[in-house]
Amino acid sequence: MFNEGTRTKVNKLVKDIKKVTTNKSFILQNNPLEAKRNCISGIKRIFSTVEALNNTIEKAIVNQRTSK
Repeated sequence: MFNEGTRTKVNKLVKDIKKVTTNKSFILQNNPLEAKRNCISGIKRIFSTVEALNNTIEKAIVNQRTSK
């Protein structure tokens, strides 16, 4: 469906999401405030990565439609 460059970008972004969601630094620490900060930071990174993933896919779809 997508060209090789788009597939590579999508795969990288998916790996980034997996890294954030499985990062051991998000295991609850003794300090609840630190744990909360880490969770919020992780959620923000997930959202920004998902947004980048969405933009990459949208651009690929537009390029695919215009190249026909």
